[in-house]
Formats: sequence, C-alpha cells, structure tokens
Amino acid sequence: MTLTKLAKLANVAVSTVSKAFSMHPDINEETRKAIFDLAKQHGCFKKYYNANCPKLVIAIICPDITACSSNIKSIQARLAEYNCESCVTATNFSIERELELIEYYENYVKADGIVLVSPRCTPPQDIETPLALLDPYDESLAIESDFIIANRNIDLAYEEAINHFARHGISDIAFIGDKLSISKHSLYKRFMTKKFGFVDEKKISISEHTSPLGGYQAMSALLDSGYVPRAVISAYFEFTIGAANAITNRGLKIPDDIAIISFNNLDIMNYISPGFSGVDCFNDESCAALVDSLINKIHGQAYQKKLLYNSSVIYRKSSDIQRTKDSE
Repeated sequence: MTLTKLAKLANVAVSTVSKAFSMHPDINEETRKAIFDLAKQHGCFKKYYNANCPKLVIAIICPDITACSSNIKSIQARLAEYNCESCVTATNFSIERELELIEYYENYVKADGIVLVSPRCTPPQDIETPLALLDPYDESLAIESDFIIANRNIDLAYEEAINHFARHGISDIAFIGDKLSISKHSLYKRFMTKKFGFVDEKKISISEHTSPLGGYQAMSALLDSGYVPRAVISAYFEFTIGAANAITNRGLKIPDDIAIISFNNLDIMNYISPGFSGVDCFNDESCAALVDSLINKIHGQAYQKKLLYNSSVIYRKSSDIQRTKDSE
C-alpha cells in the first residue's frame, strides 16, 4: 500500500497523509485517526509510522531472564546494531502472563515489534505488531502461523550425545533440568528409549529453580539418594555449574567419575576446568537472523519467515570417556 493509494482511500491529499504520520500539528486528530485506522486496516500503519521515528522499540518476552540470558544478550546485541531500544520482561513460565504481555505491548506500549523467547502460548493471529518467536513450544506454529519463527533443532545432537556415551559402554545416563527444559526432558526419554529400550525415571532430576541453584539441587537430589550416574545430560551450562559444585562437594571428579554434556554452548565453557562439552545451538546466528527478519518486516521489506538451525555436539574434556574409569 503506497501513500498515494492510502490518500485516495482516505479522500485526502498525499501531503495530508504524510503530515499525519509525521505528527504534524496542521492535521487535526479526527483526520489523523481516520488515516491511521485505514492504514491499520490495510496493514501498513507500522511501515509509515515507524519511518518517522528515530528509533524502534522492541519488547522481549521470556519465561525467565536468568535462564534465557544468552538469548537475550544476543537479541539485544543485534537490536543495538539497528539503533533499537529494547525492554525485557519475564513471565515466570506463565502462559497467561505471556498473553497479557503481548496485549500490553501491542495495545498500550505500542511497541514496534515483539520477540518471544521459548514461548509456551499460542499468540493471537490477529496481532498487528510484528512478532518473532524463538524456539516456540508449539511446533505447529511454524506451519500454521504467519509469525517469524526461529527453531534450533537439537534432536540430532541429543541422539549423538547419548550415542557418544553408549559407544564407550555407558548406558547409565542421567538427566538434570528445570521447568524451562520440558522439550529437552522429552528428548532424553525419547532417545534413551530408542537406544536402550527403556527409561529409568529415577535417573531424571527436575528442579523448580533455574540457573546454578537449580543445577545444584537437581544433582544433589540424585547423589543424596545414593545414586551416582556414570554420565549426565544437563539442560544448559548455567545449570551444569551448580551440578558440578554438587559433584565436587562430594569428592567426585568430572569426567573421571561423572561425565557431562550440557545442552548449550558458551565461550566460557572452554575456560572452566576441565572444559565442558556442550551443544552448539547457533545462538548468536539464530538470534541475529530472527532480529533481521523482524526489522525487515517492520520496515515493509522482504524477510525470512521461517529459520531452522540443526545443532551439533562440541566435545571437550567433561565428556572425555577416554580419561574416565572403565565402565562395566
């Protein structure tokens, strides 16, 4: 929709439409509202309104700021390259809160765009504000919606992590996670069943807390029960930090007694002894591409709607079975 066509629909001059979007005082509120309503009806309001604003405001909604810190950092870094302002709000894993915040940023804050990190809700299809989703729990959204969606597929990496331990004679593999890691928990059960034919629920420890505290609690729960797993799959590295503390506090060593693979990959994992194996989810690349698509959509330019990244395991010493005791 061009300004000329919009002006024709509004039965005003093109200069009137231009002044309305630049908030020129010559245009009365009644005329401005009529033009804006038509622009919204034809899906071009953001395109012309944003063109007259020096900065875009992007809302980032996530379930937990600590657990999503690496994603938030990457998203904000890319937004800064576009000279955008951003605000971050956590939902504490509430679907209802996610929907409330979408409505809040859409109708009250008038954000130029919204990024949902690991959303559990199904956003309303009639939302006008451009919306981008990173790793939504509802996988059908990638097919059925018009939202920008980036998915990091960890299935192959998950199967490879379990096969890595199995190749070295290890079937005693535990899982530690939190309420954010539902999908990883499901994949653990899926690929353990595929490889070994069953899943022992006693080898799964889920903490209500995120970050290192949750990892410490989840690992401690396993060890306090008298069970010492030969290998552990951890939902993410911040969680692993707490788990490692619980392991060393009991006089155990990584990887000699317990080998670990974490399901994310950060630079810092290279420099914390013994060096932690992780899964590269292409965090910076996926977040940057998601932001690029969102900004292009806001400006009415061509953008990529669906983004898919296949993760891979990055092996370091924490899962180096050659350095561990022989498994029976």
